[in-house]
Amino acid sequence: MMARRPLRLCLAAALGFAPLAAKMPYVAQAWINSPMDRPGGAFGLLFLLAAAAATPKVLASASGWDPRALLALLPAVAITLAGMARDIHALAIVGAIAFAWAVLWLALGWRSAYCLAPVFAILMLMTTSMRYWLGCFSGPLRLDGLAIMVAVAVAAIAWLAVNLLREATPPCESFCFGVAGIAVLLGIAVLDLAGMHVASTPFLPDFSRMRFGSYLGRELPVTEADRQFYGDNDIEKYFFADDASIVHVLAVHCGDDVHQIHPASHCLRTSGWDILDEKNQRVRINSNNLAVNEIVAIQNLQQILVWIWYSSNQQSTASFLNFRRLWKPSHPWVSFQLQTGLDDGPEAARQRLTDFLAAASAPLAGAVDLAPPDNVDSDGIMPDLEPTPEPEPEPAPAE
Repeated sequence: MMARRPLRLCLAAALGFAPLAAKMPYVAQAWINSPMDRPGGAFGLLFLLAAAAATPKVLASASGWDPRALLALLPAVAITLAGMARDIHALAIVGAIAFAWAVLWLALGWRSAYCLAPVFAILMLMTTSMRYWLGCFSGPLRLDGLAIMVAVAVAAIAWLAVNLLREATPPCESFCFGVAGIAVLLGIAVLDLAGMHVASTPFLPDFSRMRFGSYLGRELPVTEADRQFYGDNDIEKYFFADDASIVHVLAVHCGDDVHQIHPASHCLRTSGWDILDEKNQRVRINSNNLAVNEIVAIQNLQQILVWIWYSSNQQSTASFLNFRRLWKPSHPWVSFQLQTGLDDGPEAARQRLTDFLAAASAPLAGAVDLAPPDNVDSDGIMPDLEPTPEPEPEPAPAE
């Protein structure tokens, strides 16, 4: 019986890790190209070390086949399939990791599975975009997601140490229902923090007219960095300036690959900006009570105010997760991002963007293509404002 346990462990691992192995090329590419995802490789290595440390205890605790593993196996399969169906890589990776643990439970029994639970908790930390979303959902604390990941890893190592030193194992039913309850509470918190309910009527202003109110505009060329960031989606970049201020506009038409659209705060962080504040709010634009995601960011003492929303011809939303949930290839969406300086304070900046959007969405008799005002240089930047750095290539999705 003892001689068969290593073989059963190897067979269960080969079967259980098959879905995750299929996602590893994508995960590895994210580690290579995404600065925020790169620490995931360290957690993957930590998982291997923890698994090696736990293997003797796992083999010693192994019993026969345990059908109770279906309590975890069926939800894991459902999560994996949902991630594949909705084309959400992070969800599919989480489901694949849970599937691997559940298969080991099925083959080796509950005592071995419980011993391995903290090991797989560490493995969860290598999920793509984990750092971004943990930071995003830390609420008013605004913690770096990496700090949360390190704290979870330390707690998991302590849990593993207890498992290796003690023989006591909780009932599997209590453990599974406890995990399910925590998952439900986290899901509710995520839905609330993500502003999934923040939506409004469609808002698709045409910025190509180049003249809105007191602002004159000019289209900016699409750079190679833009292409690396947004892929083959149609990109519109403009600046609009009056005698005292400037507004940058970015509009990305979402094609058939939603993974090329990223949350604006993720893009800003990878470009070296620190996020000081982020919230969803509503602004009155003519007759539209528009929901926007508002970000205040700073880099090298320069502060900017950014408004973001996503719109189809049916509705608009301030929430990236809501956009991600509603997006379908058959329904075109546009991601809008407006940016202005905060030299004159947040209220003046908000009013500037409000007036600008009100003018941009007002009907005009034809398009006017005008050069920028005299106080704007040939690159489209006013002398008293620093240009926004181009985003780094970031093919890994934030989802």
